[in-house]
Amino acid sequence: MSPADAPLFSIVTPVFDTDPAQLREMVDSVLAQHSGDWQLLLVDDCSTSAATIEALTVIQDLDPRITVVRRSTNGRISAATNTGLEAAAGTFVVLVDHDDTLSPAALAVAAAAIAADEAVDYLYSDEDKIDDEGGLSGAFAKPRWSPARLLSQMYTSHVSIIRTALLREVGGFRSDYDGSQDHDAILRVTERARSIVHLGEVLYHWRATAGSTAIDVREKDYAWDAGLRAVSEAVGRRRLAGVAEPGRLPGTYRIAWSLPTAVSLVLCIDDDTEVQRATDAVVALTTGVETDVELVVVHAPAVSEATLQRFEETPTSRRVLVPAPSDSSSVARNIGFSHSTADVVVFVDTRLESVAVDSLANLTGPLSQPDVGAVGARLLDTSGHILHAGFRYARGDYRRPYSGRAADAAGEANALVVDREVSAVSAMLVAVDRFGFESVGGWNEGLRGEIADLDLGRKFAWLGRRVLWSASAEAVVDRRPEDADTADEHAAGLFARWGEPTDDPYIP
Repeated sequence: MSPADAPLFSIVTPVFDTDPAQLREMVDSVLAQHSGDWQLLLVDDCSTSAATIEALTVIQDLDPRITVVRRSTNGRISAATNTGLEAAAGTFVVLVDHDDTLSPAALAVAAAAIAADEAVDYLYSDEDKIDDEGGLSGAFAKPRWSPARLLSQMYTSHVSIIRTALLREVGGFRSDYDGSQDHDAILRVTERARSIVHLGEVLYHWRATAGSTAIDVREKDYAWDAGLRAVSEAVGRRRLAGVAEPGRLPGTYRIAWSLPTAVSLVLCIDDDTEVQRATDAVVALTTGVETDVELVVVHAPAVSEATLQRFEETPTSRRVLVPAPSDSSSVARNIGFSHSTADVVVFVDTRLESVAVDSLANLTGPLSQPDVGAVGARLLDTSGHILHAGFRYARGDYRRPYSGRAADAAGEANALVVDREVSAVSAMLVAVDRFGFESVGGWNEGLRGEIADLDLGRKFAWLGRRVLWSASAEAVVDRRPEDADTADEHAAGLFARWGEPTDDPYIP
């Protein structure tokens, strides 16, 4: 791409009583850009600090591409950003806070991505934190576009680069959401964006100082409240079957999903010893549930008739008992699915020790979105540690990257407390959409164990369906030796089918 072909970037930075040294660091990071196709709009929101006003006067003379726009009234962050948006001449707006800094390559990397995808309307990069001494830490390697995660937290954040026309089209920034105005705007932008690109490099350094949300979002509780309103409005705007609620940690959110009108549970049993735990799991999932629940039990020949009668006691509207012709769990699950009738089917494992309240709704509700194919649960082992929080399919292997963490661990960038897209989820408690499951051919009967789970996730991705991990659907599982976090002899078949794992789009 020649310099003449590069888009013009309008960097918009609201300023109010900013420390002059930190403001100058931000400006110097713009002046150091490898790409020179930019304008910097510093919007002074009626600063009262003489030092800030003087600094702006000096900065304006540093480069003809720098413009100081002075507002006549103090309007706070959204109003000031909109003033910059009005003055923007660039094809793309780049949002940079007054005390943060850009990597020298930021605009050049973005320009290359735009040249490779003419339809891109929104780009975001990885980020880290900068302290007052200039030290860098806390790098956040973000996932590729993850809409479920954006409803759960403002993960795209910095640096955000938005096509100017689209940002204007959606109404820019709204003062009613100050504190989380960027989250609100990006939720609206991504609903209309033709293409969204993750720039997988740290291109932005977020200032971590006392009182900053870069250190602790609880420093600005109003931001959490504004974020909840933004997510709640997005849920209504998208007509999702749920209600937005505060998440487990500040700055996170969750959707309390509504149940579909009917659900089929598929349970596969190998012997009589599994029945008590299986029936307990069914009862836990269905107690207090006001929807039509069908139970399909696929049983091995060794399971006695007397044992099977116990399923008559479960609070389900319809029960189907089906003999399994083989010891393959994939075969048994497919048989169970073929005898189910609901549009949403939940596969339930006999190893479940307990299931959290509302797990059935939180597993099945997201499937009301037509592009979601499967939703898996947060699984804990009996010692109180994470067993499953989504598969990573990368670096020549597959792994459960958070396995072994404490149950109350938040994970990197709160990954263990927010709903998010993953490459695959565990079959021990997973809900699928009937049409999507049929379209990918169900479970691969030539693969066993977790390898079959990974294969199903790959098939949904091939179909263009998202696979979600729910932080709110939770179960405790009796872990067995074969659950060890290592590849097994069937992995070669998976890799031959889909290729050697390289970079996972969702879990670094």
